Amino acid sequence: MILVSEQLLDDEELRYLRGLFDDLEARPGAETAEGDLKRVKHNRQLALGERAGEVRQRVLAALNRLDYLTYALQPRSVSMPLLNVYGPGEAYGAHTDAHLGHTGQRYFRCDISMTLFIDPPQAYDGGELSLLGDQGWRDYKLPAGDAVFYPTQFLHRVKEVTRGERRACVLWVESFVRDPARRRLLFELHQVRSWMEQHEPLEAPHRQMLVNACENLQRMWVDT
Repeated sequence: MILVSEQLLDDEELRYLRGLFDDLEARPGAETAEGDLKRVKHNRQLALGERAGEVRQRVLAALNRLDYLTYALQPRSVSMPLLNVYGPGEAYGAHTDAHLGHTGQRYFRCDISMTLFIDPPQAYDGGELSLLGDQGWRDYKLPAGDAVFYPTQFLHRVKEVTRGERRACVLWVESFVRDPARRRLLFELHQVRSWMEQHEPLEAPHRQMLVNACENLQRMWVDT
């Protein structure tokens, strides 16, 4: 499931992230790549240092504000965020992200990737996030503050920037529900359940049956 979250960050939060690009050094992105990725990763990445924890807390607070994201992601662990920038001539060739990440305390499985756009699309040309799905490549170039979440297993790339700068925040999520098809089913069922809970009385048999099915599927599929 590919999910676009509109206005994940507000204007103040975007100003905070943009300020980091003024304050901190940007290092070649290939320094944090491994193996063949060093040959296709042509961007720059902020050296967050002691600011990394603060950035992570701000992004986590934004994620936690939106109930639907909790049900869509079923987050167990969230990585430290990376802030990257692409200028003219820079791109990230087609690749698959690593299967493991690190929170600072433990390793975790990378199930879901997030790209959050920091600048408005008219500020730069090119720089689309391109995902390879069942229907071929699909491009994403979202408004500032919007984010796209997608299964980490997807082959993806960032197209070459030809004008301006494209800045983004990326991170990875380990989900309590490993299988993306199961996560999608649980998310869709939650939306139906939310409607039922708003429109049907607690004692309505169909509401009780749906709640029971949702909870039992969670019991079957959640890894603790």
